[in-house]
Amino acid sequence: MHRLSILAVSFGMVFMPPTHIHATENSSNSFKIVGTYIPSEVELDGEEGAAPSEAIRSIDLSKAKIRIAYESPTGNGKTEMVEMASGRFSNGKVVFEGEIEQPTDVRISIVELEDQRKWVYTTITPGGEEINFAMVEDGDVRLALVGVSKRVKNPQYKFTISGDLRSIDKDMSRAHVLILDRDNAGSLKAISSGNMIPSEGLFLFEGEAPHPTVVQISVSTLRASGVSSAETYFGQTSAIVEPGAEILIHPQGEHNELVATSGTGRHAQIIESWRQSSEYLELEDRLNVAETEFEDKRTTLWNAVNAAIKELNDFVGDESQPHLILEKELNELRAGKLQSIAKNAMDPLDSLLALEMGAFPPTSENRSEAFPIYDRLAELLDDEIVSQRVIPARDKLVSHIKSEENDADLVPGQKAPEFTLSNLNGTETSLYDVLADNELVLVEFWASWCGPCIASFPKLKELHTTYSTSGFEIVSISIDDDSYHWEQASEEQDLPWIDVGEMNGWDGDTATAYGVQFVPKGYLLDREGNILQKDLNPDELEEYLASKIK
Repeated sequence: MHRLSILAVSFGMVFMPPTHIHATENSSNSFKIVGTYIPSEVELDGEEGAAPSEAIRSIDLSKAKIRIAYESPTGNGKTEMVEMASGRFSNGKVVFEGEIEQPTDVRISIVELEDQRKWVYTTITPGGEEINFAMVEDGDVRLALVGVSKRVKNPQYKFTISGDLRSIDKDMSRAHVLILDRDNAGSLKAISSGNMIPSEGLFLFEGEAPHPTVVQISVSTLRASGVSSAETYFGQTSAIVEPGAEILIHPQGEHNELVATSGTGRHAQIIESWRQSSEYLELEDRLNVAETEFEDKRTTLWNAVNAAIKELNDFVGDESQPHLILEKELNELRAGKLQSIAKNAMDPLDSLLALEMGAFPPTSENRSEAFPIYDRLAELLDDEIVSQRVIPARDKLVSHIKSEENDADLVPGQKAPEFTLSNLNGTETSLYDVLADNELVLVEFWASWCGPCIASFPKLKELHTTYSTSGFEIVSISIDDDSYHWEQASEEQDLPWIDVGEMNGWDGDTATAYGVQFVPKGYLLDREGNILQKDLNPDELEEYLASKIK
């Protein structure tokens, strides 16, 4: 049990539950959390920037209610969020002060938008430094810690990532700093407290790493409203964190490439050893120059008269472009160094980290060489690491290879694989049941984050309206990772056909069986399940349907 005493102040209004006691100003157990509202710099209407959702437009963000809560066991093996305090923004600020006896993980959330997961996590420490967060409106709205994020309970596992972005000659005041690690399946996910905006160009993150692991750090102004393309910045880099690691994130070179340096530990051995080598840096510089020259030339061609379109296409499609050759060389150098570490490192954990850094990309010709390494690591590493990192990564590579093979095998004339999936209401749909009731069925894979998928829906709706009474049906399959984003996108698009989901991303059984490596991806089937056409765009589908359905 936490013994908490909280005073929530919202500039002139005090929210004090009867059981809470005002903290003494000099108490060694006191803490303070300060929130700042950063409104949009421009009026968003869908043209200047991303249009806010209906839920965001329906509330006055300047008076949004903020809740501080912690997770508590319920006694039946589950947990619930228990509110410590809440208060509304007033004059752009909300302040929480109180006492706490031990370090406590808390969630800061926007009450009106909790169903959209508008929250950020931090750790309150008795007598610790003031915690600052911001509610940033930039088309969407997000919560982020300002400048500093410390979430360490066990100093034995502590690592530090500090960033200095002051040399970037752009407005970084609303930049989005995100720190990600990998889940058990090897997919990148945001660290719950690794969501920040810099303070005067600086940021500091303190976290725990019981085992050495790869994290990714990104810095972006792309989401900030009202930022011109000339003022945007995006950079990302990887780092290996472990107990005691101190990583510095900073821009490097003329193009402000984001890099991570340490000088010691596994990060220096596995990343800096090649990332800061003269050979790599020289190639990187040449690549940047070549890319700049390429972009300048492409811009010139885009602005030319229609007669230059053919020249532009020839130029972009030329595989002998210097930047493409240099990029290939750079990637081969990177992969070669990491492959050498993966194969020859004395410490099996170093081999695993090199694999996680992408020593054998799923599309590489020699990717099969990763399997004996994974098998060797499965015998040498601890059972926990093997179950959480080795086996899922190996399975993911197997799934990718199988998906490629299935895509090659599923050609017109072949039978489409059966599947049974549920819609948003939980009702199951089997493909061959749908086929039995229709002459033609389009199986279309999509995702909420797929722009081309969403762009194709208006035309597909027209075709569904025109031909659904003539034996044509569509079954769309979402490959989102979670049902929330699938449901939100499906409701927003108001899909009129059968819409089911798998919720396992690229690695779902159905997505793998159909060889889905990009979306949108579609198969047009006849009543017997035979593949008639594959990967038709909406215009090609319209032409086919018009020729078959009179």
